Amino acid sequence: MLDLSPDDLPPICVAAVRAQLGLDLPGFAKLYSIPLATAQYWEALGDSVNRPVALLLRLLVAYPETTYTEEHEAAVALALACGVKANEP
Repeated sequence: MLDLSPDDLPPICVAAVRAQLGLDLPGFAKLYSIPLATAQYWEALGDSVNRPVALLLRLLVAYPETTYTEEHEAAVALALACGVKANEP
């Protein structure tokens, strides 16, 4: 079971998660329905993404074998609603 409660979780970044999942940035954004500009911004933040984005990344790492599910959709929605977003061009 994935423990998402501790505040002292180690840093995590989009680039590392993408590499682990074998995805390029456009593929990552498309697969998880994240606007490409937002995914680029998150990646530029390195391991300084905020907690909702970090939790989303941990979910994707913990369950990489699953297809895009309602749980993934909910986590993406939370990260987009609470996370740092880049403005779409």
